[in-house]
Amino acid sequence: MTLTVPVPERTSIHIAVLLTLCAALYLPGISKRDLWRPDEVRYSEVAREMDVTGSFVLPRLNGLPYPDKPPLFFWLTIFVRTLLGEWSPVPARLVAAAGAAGTVVLTLLSARMLGLSHAGVASGVVLATSAEFLWMARWGTMDTLLSFFILLCLYSFLKHRMRPSTVWLAAAWLTAGAAILVKGPLGALLPGIVIATTITWLDGPQSLLARSVRWGLPLMLAPVVVWLIPNIIQAGGWDHARNVIVGQNIGRIYSSTGAHHKPIYYYLLNFPVHFLPWSVFLPGALLLLKNDSRLPRLTKVFLGSFFIGAFLFLSIIPPKREKYLLPLYPSAAILIGHLLSFQGVYDRSIEKWVRIPAKICSALVVILGFVLLAAATIGPELMSILVPKFATDIQLVMSSAQTRIWLCVCGCLLVVVWRGERGWLKRDLPRASVVLMVLTALVISTGMSVEVLPRADVFKSVKDFCRRLNEKIHPSDPIGIYPEIYQGAYNFYLGRIHLTLFTTTQQIEQFLASSRHGQPVVIMPEKALDVLEAGGTVSYHMLVKGRFEHQTMVAITTKKMPESFQMPLSLSGGVVTHGWEYNPEGARSCGCSSLNTSH
Repeated sequence: MTLTVPVPERTSIHIAVLLTLCAALYLPGISKRDLWRPDEVRYSEVAREMDVTGSFVLPRLNGLPYPDKPPLFFWLTIFVRTLLGEWSPVPARLVAAAGAAGTVVLTLLSARMLGLSHAGVASGVVLATSAEFLWMARWGTMDTLLSFFILLCLYSFLKHRMRPSTVWLAAAWLTAGAAILVKGPLGALLPGIVIATTITWLDGPQSLLARSVRWGLPLMLAPVVVWLIPNIIQAGGWDHARNVIVGQNIGRIYSSTGAHHKPIYYYLLNFPVHFLPWSVFLPGALLLLKNDSRLPRLTKVFLGSFFIGAFLFLSIIPPKREKYLLPLYPSAAILIGHLLSFQGVYDRSIEKWVRIPAKICSALVVILGFVLLAAATIGPELMSILVPKFATDIQLVMSSAQTRIWLCVCGCLLVVVWRGERGWLKRDLPRASVVLMVLTALVISTGMSVEVLPRADVFKSVKDFCRRLNEKIHPSDPIGIYPEIYQGAYNFYLGRIHLTLFTTTQQIEQFLASSRHGQPVVIMPEKALDVLEAGGTVSYHMLVKGRFEHQTMVAITTKKMPESFQMPLSLSGGVVTHGWEYNPEGARSCGCSSLNTSH
């Protein structure tokens, strides 16, 4: 195998190209879809409550301390909200998109630092257009921001390794501390594993006890301690500290029980799917990493530690979700970027791992195009037969002629792109594959984000339900939820800091019968009304009814309101300041058998 020396590249131009691509992929339609549960709306609500209450060191949810996550993502979301002027889905999503774009740029710079200048742009493109990374970049959660700080830590380490500098070494420690402030100890564990493995392999284990560790660890922990001490003081004790440090962080990593705990082989099955379309190139990329004798030893050891070492660690610990692998996506992107941008002659054993995956990607594009065309024509009827549980949801999304037109346009574009690329694919498989996947990602991302996904708000979002409820109640009316579900979503769209949470119908009866000031309102599943009616002790009126995520929710109250009381609706600083409007419905007795569910 021969390898030509890469021509020096103009980094600033390539960064501008990648940032433009990220903007085209991540920003269209960023405000069109509402916040969805569970994580996206919860994180935005935590940030909103911190902003409204001024509790910037103690994250809160439903007015209570929220120990699950550190505050850095929430701080950045508040900062963006301050620039934009109002609370909406946009602030959290802009933070996620910025974190994703920063990670893409750092992937380019890291490839260059590892002696793979020819692979920098391709690596960034691979990362930006991989399925899970593209999805999370448009989702208002903290995973892309965590990936950014972890990669920044590793990039700082590489800079120090290439040309020893106390500044870059300090930057590596500090950015590891910032990663902790995003999502807990995992933000330092992952880069720590990569760096420790690299140093041990190259210099021996004794190098891990270098003098820099003595001042580096305190430097890393300094920003965490600066936040944690006032957090503990404001929360009121060591029980909160124990919950934050042990229960929500260390305990989650090592506990053998939990909702997200999966078998050790879980990522072997899921990573290839979520890293599509590029995962088909990964075997060839790993083989090239092993066989390319021209690569510096540091490059081989670092990339191997980054991808394989981090993958093994995340597979061993019990909790697993697809997005937990996001921080190691840059390593896979650099490996594949090197394969697709290789400036030399492929070995026969490697050449087939480029040719066959490229043809698979080409086939996937044309199949996807025809699938979209079919979805626009017979999709709803076919899916209703194949997946009857989601038949109503599919009909709601596909009921719009505009949505079907969008699907037709996207499908036709994919077929046209594939047809136009066929000749180039025969002449230059790697580069043609990159261009084909970029165009496909742009078509799918824009079409889904602008037209298709916002249609799902009718059954994924509580915004309209809360808007109608706010029109019928007063800001001082107490609101409760049964059972303890959707609390972040209802808080956010009702503009309330605190909602009472019920675990039994007896608590609901006591709440509705209480002689407190205002009109008590309870949000609950419609099917739970049967249990409430069995008690026969409380009469109620239905205010609002809506269907979310396969169940119907209702808002009920015990008091009749004036028929003609209207005031304008407004949101100021995240707190509801509107009046109310009520059109009375028939009073319903908890003992009656006939229910009028109109609203």
